[in-house]
Formats: sequence, C-alpha cells, structure tokens
Amino acid sequence: MNVKIDLSRVVPEKAILSQYNDQIESSLDTLWSNEDIRSEWVKVPMQISKEQIDEIMMTALAAQDSCGLFVVIGNGGDCQGIKGIVEATKDKSKTAPEMEFVGESISSDELGKTVERMKHYEVNVCVISKSGETLETIVAYKYIKQYMENRYGKEIAAKRIMVLTGSSESNLKKIARESGSGIFNLSENFVGNFSILSPASLLILAIAGINIERFLSGAEVMATDPFWDIDGGHYAIMRKLLNESGRSTEFISFSKDSFRALSIWIANLFMEAGSKKQNSLLVMPYNKPRDFKSRSEFLRENKDRIIITEIDSENTMDSSEMLDEIVDDAQNRWTAKDIDIIGDDFYKELFKRTSWEGDIRIAIPKSDAFNMGQLAYYFLMTGSIYSYITLENPYDRDLINEIKGSLTYDDIVGE
Repeated sequence: MNVKIDLSRVVPEKAILSQYNDQIESSLDTLWSNEDIRSEWVKVPMQISKEQIDEIMMTALAAQDSCGLFVVIGNGGDCQGIKGIVEATKDKSKTAPEMEFVGESISSDELGKTVERMKHYEVNVCVISKSGETLETIVAYKYIKQYMENRYGKEIAAKRIMVLTGSSESNLKKIARESGSGIFNLSENFVGNFSILSPASLLILAIAGINIERFLSGAEVMATDPFWDIDGGHYAIMRKLLNESGRSTEFISFSKDSFRALSIWIANLFMEAGSKKQNSLLVMPYNKPRDFKSRSEFLRENKDRIIITEIDSENTMDSSEMLDEIVDDAQNRWTAKDIDIIGDDFYKELFKRTSWEGDIRIAIPKSDAFNMGQLAYYFLMTGSIYSYITLENPYDRDLINEIKGSLTYDDIVGE
C-alpha cells in the first residue's frame, strides 16, 4: 500500500485511537457483508471480471477513435468523482481525447463555453443521470444535442451520443429514444459519490486514457491490505473525535491544481456520507496557494474549530516533460521537481510563521492510475467508516431525493 497517512500532529499516541478498533471492525464487517446492496463498490476491485474490463475497453477505444473531444454531461457525484480522477491522474494515454465536463449548473455561460470548445474538435458525448430526471443534466443534454444535430445531422449525432441512465422510464430516456441515441442502463447498486468504481464510471475513465486495470489493481491493493486490521480507520475516528471536541469545519487542502476537482469530490463524498446531523462536520475544498493569504488570520485565530486535511502527491511526473519542451536550455532550466521543492518549502515556512501547519496529511508517491486507485478507495472506505461510527447510513439522501422527486423537468420547463 502506497498511501501515507500522517496523523501525528493531532494524535500524540496511536494507543488513543486503538481504543476504537472494535467500532472500525464493526463498520468494515457491515461494508463487506453486502447487507446494503449500495455497498457493491467495496468488492468491485476483486470481483470485476476480465471479460467486463475487455468490454469496457472495447467501447472506450471505439469512442476514442472517433473524437478529439469527449463531453461528459452530468451533475451527480459520479461525474465529480470521474472529473477528479481524470484531472489528477498523470499517466493517461497520450492518444486519448480531451475531456470536457458540463452540467453542474443551469448556465448559458457554461454551455456556451462548452459548445465553443466543441467547434474545434470531432466530438462524442456521454450523458449520465441515474434518475433520468436531473434538471441540470437534461437542460445541458438538450442544448448540446441540438448543436450536435445541427453540426452532424440527426442520424450521425445520435451515434455520437451515449446516454447512461437508470432502468426506469424518464424524460432523459424518452428524449434519447426519440433521437435514436444508444441507451445503457446504470446499476442501482452504485449511488452518488460512491459511483467511481461502477462500470459506467470506469468506462469514462478508460475513454479519458486512464489504465483502468491499473486503477482497479490499486484499489484492490488498498482493499485487501492488512492495514485495515490495524489502523486503516483511524483517520475516520480522528475526524469524529475532533468534531466532538468542537472542530466544526474540515478543509480538504491541496496545493497542486490538478487536485482541485479531486478535493471537491472528497469533500462532497464526506458530506454525503457523514454530515447529515446537527453539529456535523462541514467539509469543503481548500486551495492552499490561492486561499491561505486571505484566510491566514482566520485560520490562526480559529485553530480549535478547524481540521485541515492535506492531500498530496510527492512526484509531479509528466510536468517535467512539459517543461523540457518549453525550455531547451538544459543548463539554465528549472525542472518540475525544482519548482515543487520551492513551492513546498515556501508553504511550509508560510504555515510555520502563522502558527498553522495543518493537522493531517494523506499522500501518494505519484499521481498515476495505480496510486489514484488506492487513494480513491481509501477515501471511499474512510468516508463510509465515519458514517457508520457516527450512526448514519452513508448512502441515504432523503432530502435531496425528496426535492428531486417534487421538482422535475416537467415542473420547470412544462413540456
């Protein structure tokens, strides 16, 4: 296992956390037992077959071969997780298409920018909505479908658009069927931010050029590591204890821009899984280089109310190759490693001088598919453990389901 978890700044002795190992074990037993079918993600890395992976790869290669830009339309946690992994993973295939994610909001500005970018590429589109009624997704889909039909004609546009949705009848499925686009059913066993290991998510990751076999291998290494029998759940316990001591907000901190979407997914995952009660943790992303200077006074004066969890990769990987292409004077060139060392030293000193060095650090050695698989599985598992030890169900979303059920596309658009 390559994920390194440093709790030393908040836990002077591991024995303090070891007192809670029975709670961790009980949570793990629940997750592995399949008592809740929505925990299917737990066993995916071990149970997915070679035939399933080959089928995903064949579909992905066909999509890659026919486009230079692949547009993903969606609003749910599955799309945010996909975006986070795609942007953070540095060993993607160089022949994969560019990726564009749209549909997080209902915005003509967002859609206009997306269509403007689409004009410069051959384009394929994927629409993701399990309910088939997500308003943001349907609006974006209809707008982009209109552009695709104007550009390619209805018949060709239909072949370039795939729709991933649930088995129930819905507005999305009706529109897709009428236009002739391919419709693929999403499993009901994967929900929200826990969908990153679903076949649908793996398909998009593969189209983006991520080696999903390596990604799943990393997840399997994390899932089966004896680490979980010793201190794998201690981060979840530490979050609970810090919250009970009065810390009400957790920042998921990052300093590499490629970790921006990943930190948003982690924050949303933690909120969805374990922040549903009064006095629960508010979890939010924190861009350390951008936000620290404006928030330094607040951080210093409110240390006893905040948890900062830093996520990082210790190796910049292919950024050095980009710098090599830009600067051809080898003797006077700063490498990616030089820049990262300067950045790390600067922020460490900056934190030290403001008496705020953060609390918890979670890092992988490099941002490749194998290590990203480990990191994703680690956060899925710790988010779930936290939910169970705080007596919540990680998958329940009663409020949002109620709102979505009573505020549909038909209610707003009236078609």
